[in-house]
Amino acid sequence: MAQVITIAGERLFALKAQNNEQLDIDTFIFANVPGQDPNATIDRNEGLPPVAQRVHQQIVQQVGRINDNVVVYSTVLDSVTGPFDFNWVGLYSSANQTLIAVSHIPSVSKTITVPGAAGNTLNRNFGIEYSGIADLAGITVQPETWQLDFTARLSGMDELTRQLAADMNGKDWFIGDGFKVVPRSTTNTFKVTPGAGYVSGLRVELKQDHILTIQSYPQFVYVDAWFDGDASSKWAPKTAFTVTNGEMDDYIDVNGKPHYVVKAARIVDATTVEDLRSTKGLAQKIDEHLSKNEAHQATAIKLSTPSKRSVQDAFDEIPNILDFGASTNGVTSSRQAILDARAASKYRSQIYIPAGVYVCDEDIQQVYYGGGEVKKSNGQYNKKFIRAAQGITQATTVPMTCILRQDSKKSGWYFISDSGHRTNGFTSVAQQVDDPYSLQVEYDFTALKIGSITACTDEWFAKAGLKVGTSVSQSFVRIFAYKDACFSVANSTGVVDANGFFGETITAVLNQDKTVTVTHPPTLSATEKPVLSPWRPSPASILIPVLLNLTSTSFTYALYGNADGSINKIGNDWLVETTSSIKPTVVADTGGITITHPGMSSGITMVSARDGWGNAYVESTSNITTRVILRNYDGTLIDPTSENVNYKMLYNSNELVQQDFVFGGITCIRQNVALKWENVYGESGNLWVSGTMEV
Repeated sequence: MAQVITIAGERLFALKAQNNEQLDIDTFIFANVPGQDPNATIDRNEGLPPVAQRVHQQIVQQVGRINDNVVVYSTVLDSVTGPFDFNWVGLYSSANQTLIAVSHIPSVSKTITVPGAAGNTLNRNFGIEYSGIADLAGITVQPETWQLDFTARLSGMDELTRQLAADMNGKDWFIGDGFKVVPRSTTNTFKVTPGAGYVSGLRVELKQDHILTIQSYPQFVYVDAWFDGDASSKWAPKTAFTVTNGEMDDYIDVNGKPHYVVKAARIVDATTVEDLRSTKGLAQKIDEHLSKNEAHQATAIKLSTPSKRSVQDAFDEIPNILDFGASTNGVTSSRQAILDARAASKYRSQIYIPAGVYVCDEDIQQVYYGGGEVKKSNGQYNKKFIRAAQGITQATTVPMTCILRQDSKKSGWYFISDSGHRTNGFTSVAQQVDDPYSLQVEYDFTALKIGSITACTDEWFAKAGLKVGTSVSQSFVRIFAYKDACFSVANSTGVVDANGFFGETITAVLNQDKTVTVTHPPTLSATEKPVLSPWRPSPASILIPVLLNLTSTSFTYALYGNADGSINKIGNDWLVETTSSIKPTVVADTGGITITHPGMSSGITMVSARDGWGNAYVESTSNITTRVILRNYDGTLIDPTSENVNYKMLYNSNELVQQDFVFGGITCIRQNVALKWENVYGESGNLWVSGTMEV
């Protein structure tokens, strides 16, 4: 089973934290996705499955705060919910229309209570881990026990117990004659004698003779041990025996349980057995401990007169490497002195390194106090050595800072390092390949606990309207950038003119139905509408952009205006000129003209003849046709069918209808649009990143 927080969810966390807004997560979505592998890695860009694959949706019924950085969201599918199968579960924020987390699981059948059969009841939980998530989501209550899956924790406890037993008692050994293989009087049969022992730390016990029958020789006898239990939760080590002439290694069975094997004997022939058991596990451990203790005492005697140091340079409770023979000349290796001081430290292996240059090539992460510097034998700084906050006896925080810049578009982000700027605690910066909206800054160490890393813009980026937020982990911080996108779209060509940093990431397409679709990087809310306004409209028309469709990465609009135009008689032809999507047709008779305009519900409300061409009157109108009478200035009727009559008039309706693509365009402002980091640049624009981490 695989589970991830989506990139969209992580981005939402960062923005809510940046804006000091509460995070609302309220919905579970269940789906049945064909061909899904529950063990495959989940793409963190994954979205909601198609509607046809979604089988159920239900509110979050219970939340719980495990600690400041971990919360759990839960829902219960009761016995009257269903029936359906599902292998995909999503945690969703309907207020922000954002998929927060995804879980791929083996297919599960949800049954429903019917006469004669009770339906099943299932609970589903999402544990969300993110720095400060409990306060961000406003969750203060402790979780119920049913909200927590203890399987992984209990398995970890079992494994820790096994390893501790192996460390203390020996990995593979047996007590006395326990599990010893000996021949029996019956030909080709052998017995394994009762007793106890340890197999990879698991304590195994055989309470009675186990009989083996051998058909060919030579053969090895392996003890196979594993930890198992039943529904009553009575768990204990189990054993079996395997006879084979080949080699056998530890393995995992079809139920996912680890098995540990040890070679107990080699049966040479019907009367000869080589005992391969070890019976000195615990005694050997005691001997090793005594040997180490004697060596430690000798070292303590040798170093009974440590080098002198000033009171100001020392913390009495933290071992000083000078006490263990370290050299300050920057040439002689102090590796062993550092290791000895580390072993003697009582608090997280912290040590004191006073002022000076020390050489150590050891590749271990080490927190230290004092003003010393540790380099490798090649002269490079050993970045595994981390100077902790000075003057605080048990402080383990590392101050971190860097200044980031990209001089030109797509030239690459880098650390500013000069006489006025210094990078501390960070080692690399790069835009993520799988998420161009994420700028990842790596630490030069792995933190023990997540601290606080914040990013802010300098005055140059601030004037440009750039907003940034961070997502913090134990080995890196990811920075996300947002900006209000302000751009224009040319109605006749679809050409986009976007303000700084967006560039080619905003595009427009002219559709066949006379609408325009604009595509842009994701926003944080799919429901927050863009502000649209026309520019350079036709002098004869007032155009209004109308929003038709909206998502987090696109919107579609159309231009609306009055249905108007002109009608001209040239010879025997009546010609209509209009920018409206409704183009009327004209039929003339001796008494007037009939204008047909399907889809114009209010009809033509006004006509007027052009100067010098008499008068025009609306006699009647409907949602399909309008009848117009033409008269001379003296009031006499004009016969429109007369060959010697040329006529020009204008028509208008107060109804708004969709217009064809015309010159001019629209301007748009859409808030909180994500920026690709390759497009954010400026010779004077810097990002300041700082904070502390616990190591």
